Amino acid sequence: MGRKLLGEILKEQGKITPEQLADALGRQKESKEILGRILYHLNAVDERDLQEAWGVQLGMEFVDLRQMLLSSELIARLPAEMARRYSAIPVREEADGTVIVAMANPLDVRAAGEISAHLKAPMRSAIAGASDLDDALDKYYGA
Repeated sequence: MGRKLLGEILKEQGKITPEQLADALGRQKESKEILGRILYHLNAVDERDLQEAWGVQLGMEFVDLRQMLLSSELIARLPAEMARRYSAIPVREEADGTVIVAMANPLDVRAAGEISAHLKAPMRSAIAGASDLDDALDKYYGA
């Protein structure tokens, strides 16, 4: 079975109505724009809704950086330059030593490899909102 479609996930989560989905799909046929962007521009969803749904679609964890207090020791393991370059921030370390890193683009395999090598630990990518990541990077690494 294939991956669930973003629109179906948003509808199942109660973020959009069937009518909003139908409208957005109609607009998508005309414009060829991606569905998430159309729904966002229609004010049907916000960035966080899209990121959460994308996490469900990809089978990745969504982290709400606005609700988390991050470890200064863990933050210190990833230099600010690298964190900003990849829009990534370490959020926690699992019992097995795996570091969970919130990323704006969790599918960037090259970035994940470079971050993991620098952390000297296995890492698992998680999804976070881009603006939440920007705010967290400013908060923990300085504006």
